[in-house]
Amino acid sequence: MKKWLIAALVVGAIAFFGGYKMGRTQPALSKIPSKSSPAEVKGVFNTDYYPTAHELIKSARKSVHLIMFSVKYYEGKHQTDTLLMELRKAGERGADVRVVIEGGDEDFLGSAFKKEAQQVAKFLETGGHVDVRFDPRWRTTHAKLLIVDGKRVLVGSTNWTTQAFTSNNESNALITGDVSDFERYFEKVWKESHEPEEDTVIVRPSVSQILKNPEKYDGRIVEVEGLVSDLKLKTSKSGRKYATFKLSDNYGRTLKVYYGKGHPAIANNDRVLVKGIYRKVKRVGRYQYKNQIDASKVEKL
Repeated sequence: MKKWLIAALVVGAIAFFGGYKMGRTQPALSKIPSKSSPAEVKGVFNTDYYPTAHELIKSARKSVHLIMFSVKYYEGKHQTDTLLMELRKAGERGADVRVVIEGGDEDFLGSAFKKEAQQVAKFLETGGHVDVRFDPRWRTTHAKLLIVDGKRVLVGSTNWTTQAFTSNNESNALITGDVSDFERYFEKVWKESHEPEEDTVIVRPSVSQILKNPEKYDGRIVEVEGLVSDLKLKTSKSGRKYATFKLSDNYGRTLKVYYGKGHPAIANNDRVLVKGIYRKVKRVGRYQYKNQIDASKVEKL
């Protein structure tokens, strides 16, 4: 056999077996670390939440983004008040401080819950360095999320109440590293939420104005005049009386109305004034109700 052929075979064998060995020793693609920085996670339990949150907010230089289900202001007497004051101080330092609070619903969470949320919003916005919004009225915001400087996240079960800080079993995680997913989530919730004063400002559109621009009125308190049709007076299995009907304008355009405070003294073809929260789409379990006013008042005109 010619020398050049032998040399070629030897080189080919070395290349084959060398490549085979390299292939066997290379890690699988699924095990190669991603380019994003690994996150450090630390458990924060029970009474450790308050000092952890306090340190985070005090250290903030660029931003503090908070979503919280239940927040209570105790007029400067408890730890929650200290955190609320630290939020204001962070805003005064020039940090972007934005807070989303569950605004409450008198029919679901009660009037006391709603009043507490309004007190917290008023306290935080004093001085003009903190922006506060209430969550969408069609959704309960049960999250408890604190993001500081886009680098650290405290997330878990703890509400900002004295009982949660001092007495409850609570479980949270402090995450340091790439927390961009949480920031994106915060921005989504923030965009959907509304200014606290919108919970007290009543708008008076017509049925046709609402149907023409439902996004404008979605979640707002409205007063709408119209004619009653398809009135149904009902009683639930638990004995609670409620009513449903259609509210029509002079052109036959209709909105649905749900009234959960008994049987109103009205009849079909009556002209009424309905006050309540309009929802473009309301979801209750697997059911959807479109263009409905959840009425707190129905008055015959």
